Amino acid sequence: MHAFSDALARTWEISINVATVRRVRALTGVDLPGLFGDEMRGLAALLSDPVKLVDVLWVLIGRQAVAAAVNEESFAEGLLGDTLRAATEAFLEELVDFFPEAGRRAALREVLAKGKEVAAALTTRARQTVQSLSPQQIADLLASRSKLLSGPAPASSAFTPDAGHSAS
Repeated sequence: MHAFSDALARTWEISINVATVRRVRALTGVDLPGLFGDEMRGLAALLSDPVKLVDVLWVLIGRQAVAAAVNEESFAEGLLGDTLRAATEAFLEELVDFFPEAGRRAALREVLAKGKEVAAALTTRARQTVQSLSPQQIADLLASRSKLLSGPAPASSAFTPDAGHSAS
């Protein structure tokens, strides 16, 4: 079992077993063991949607929460920033531990570790890039990628005189 604390100093224990996998699947549509398949697209989708992730976490800790008189809204209010990251890490560790084959668990731990390294490298690169650019360079870059920000504003036909018709 892996645990995390939320922003309201409540500690939650995550346990993933066949029963919780079944409940998560039924209540959220997320197939926990399948998250690592299909080039990990399911896992990437879940981790990029914090609302869906918290829905999954709620199913996993729901019985503890009910026993502690904590409702789903209150649980969700305790997850943000570093606490959401801690919950995610506890979830991932518990999910890896669910698999019965030691070799697969080891491989999944390596994949997750490598993913953290890649994310850290991308974050460092993004920070360096932003720090090296002036505000004008950033504005120019954003404008070049957005039709709304680049070029003249489109004129509305309701306010633009038609060359073929007189104003009278």
